[in-house]
Amino acid sequence: MIKFSEFAGALYKGMGTKEQEGKFAQELFYNIVDCYNDDNPLDSTSVDAFYRYFNNLRGISAISRKIKQYTDPVKFASYLTNVCSDAMAQDICINLEAYGININEYSFADEVADLFNAIIMEAIKPHKDTTPHDVILYLDRLKSRYCKIKTVMYKDGPVAFDLNYVPNDIFGPRMKRQSADKVLLNGTSRYIVITGTGGIGKSMLMTHLLLQLSNKYDVYHKIPILLQLCSYNSNNASFMDMIRSQANIRNLEEHLTNGDCVLLLDAMDEIKSTEIQNFERELADFVEKYPKNKYIMSSRPINKFQGLTRFDVYRLAPFTKEQAMELVQKLAFRVDEPRIKENFLKELDKKLFESHRDFAEIPLLLVLMLMTYERYAKIPAKRHIFYNKVFDTMVEQHDAAKIGFNRVFKTKMNPEEFAVVLEEFCARTYIDEKFEFTQLEFEEYFHNLRSVQRIGKNFSCADLIADLTVALCILTHNDDKYRFIHRSFQEYFCAVKFAKCDDAAFKSVATIFDNRLPKVSADYTFDMMFDMAPSKTERFIYIPFLTQLLDECHKNANETEAYWNFLVKMYPTLYYYSGEIPEKYENVPVSYIYQALLNRHGMNDPDISGFLPVDKDYIFETYLTVTYKNGGTKFVNASEFDEAESRLVADVEESGYNLSIETAELKTVKSSLHKSVSDVDFPYYQEFRWLHRILKEMKATADFRKSERYEEIFV
Repeated sequence: MIKFSEFAGALYKGMGTKEQEGKFAQELFYNIVDCYNDDNPLDSTSVDAFYRYFNNLRGISAISRKIKQYTDPVKFASYLTNVCSDAMAQDICINLEAYGININEYSFADEVADLFNAIIMEAIKPHKDTTPHDVILYLDRLKSRYCKIKTVMYKDGPVAFDLNYVPNDIFGPRMKRQSADKVLLNGTSRYIVITGTGGIGKSMLMTHLLLQLSNKYDVYHKIPILLQLCSYNSNNASFMDMIRSQANIRNLEEHLTNGDCVLLLDAMDEIKSTEIQNFERELADFVEKYPKNKYIMSSRPINKFQGLTRFDVYRLAPFTKEQAMELVQKLAFRVDEPRIKENFLKELDKKLFESHRDFAEIPLLLVLMLMTYERYAKIPAKRHIFYNKVFDTMVEQHDAAKIGFNRVFKTKMNPEEFAVVLEEFCARTYIDEKFEFTQLEFEEYFHNLRSVQRIGKNFSCADLIADLTVALCILTHNDDKYRFIHRSFQEYFCAVKFAKCDDAAFKSVATIFDNRLPKVSADYTFDMMFDMAPSKTERFIYIPFLTQLLDECHKNANETEAYWNFLVKMYPTLYYYSGEIPEKYENVPVSYIYQALLNRHGMNDPDISGFLPVDKDYIFETYLTVTYKNGGTKFVNASEFDEAESRLVADVEESGYNLSIETAELKTVKSSLHKSVSDVDFPYYQEFRWLHRILKEMKATADFRKSERYEEIFV
């Protein structure tokens, strides 16, 4: 590793005075540090000290320790992009070659930023390991526990995590695809939410980050703490209690106070709807008390965090074809018949990735595609049909894998009987928003399963658990809790059960979905149920829902008043933007059912910004275009603009805004905004009129002559 003085000399052009060399070294350090609201630890360092660093008259170990938790290579790369011309970049690459360092000029800024960060991290390495013994033991336990995983493909036992994982990228500002490790581990953003659809790899990413931090503690000097948020229950334990139960180390609060930890909070969307507000409040208080740690949380897609304003939201990127191919190549699938995987790879490369992109770019579904490929040459396009084929494969795959061997379930159920039990179990747990279970909780569900009683086969709860965890691998068992190996299996079997419900029971399904908050409950259950029972969904969910909604809107109101009543009910807050912004806020209706209807007809979240004037009273985010003296530009949120860069800046201009307004307020204030929203061409006015048409169409085709019985799962 080259010294800082050599690195700085390679970047510095010509000879300078003592003050110039000191200020240049100071500029380098300031631009790799991002302190947010904390005091900058560099402020107390004199220009003379920086001159000494520049000329190797003093080592940088002490200053590196001061800034280790604030170093941000992404910020430094942006700085280099702004201040370095192509000619300067070429000169720097040539200068670094003298020290045996080859920099690709096409990724110049990123590679030089990583080099500077590595120099800083190297400087703080102790001469001998000074890591506390209890921390070493804790990290060893983490590595031992998470280095292997159980997956739906391998039923004989856990397999090496690294041999079954390809990291996704993430989408950062302005939808730029970036390395997840670079942003999450090397960047200085301390409050991050990673969102992604089911099966895309959020939990696997959290495990990957935990292993990276544990295996490279000498590099990151951070203690990872992983929490499964589905266990959150404010009545049973506080957020701090959850952390203590996972991190068995001395002086935990001291580590938290010093910012020594990375909290990996997995699956916020699995917290019960009734607990969401408690969690947001408790986490916000915790972050306020321990602000120096890094917090990385995963969730299915959300609109915004009302109680967690510190958090930046990133999106986990779907696989590229190259990543999909890499994962399949890694998997030890049917090693006895390598041609199966070889043929699948050829098909994936030739046409499957494009023809079935919705499946192939999602890691879990890609694995399931491979599992079903041998048996079903054609991959179904409908999700519920695909999962049906997957279940058939999981039940019978041992016949293909082990000639002459027929696995006998402990429950002695045939596949059809097993599916019936799974449907009821998944429906009951889905209704209760239960995604993991203790032994006692599982036994309670088991004793309430009417399907088990109807089948009439004599088997125990232990037999069913064994079949679900060992034979089918639909559940996993860790920390004395059972958990779905992936929620999508629960969603599929639940959707099948709902679709089979009798008419009277089907009316209760609407309540189940609308009790879930749209911002955190994005799943495929409702969509799969609709695909399996479209007419029943229209008769017993959409028609009653839309009829009641429109009746309430039109009560004692003319059309315009009814439209405003609709807005207040469905869209209590409207978001829009003006100018250039990196990402707009979605307008999500408060009803899950209504949102599902819009999604199905491709009408969700119309862009209303072009219809609305800018009213500065409603601006809540401002974005700036910063022009540097060397001609470079940068686009930043005004709250994140670093005043320390002002000496390099030629001009700062407001370039975009995010705005929000409450529709109840807008309804009563006769302003230019009110006039724009009231226009019949406004997207939501058009949506309101469309509702009347779609309801009329549904009523015209609905068959109301069905008999009714009540379904047992709602008793």
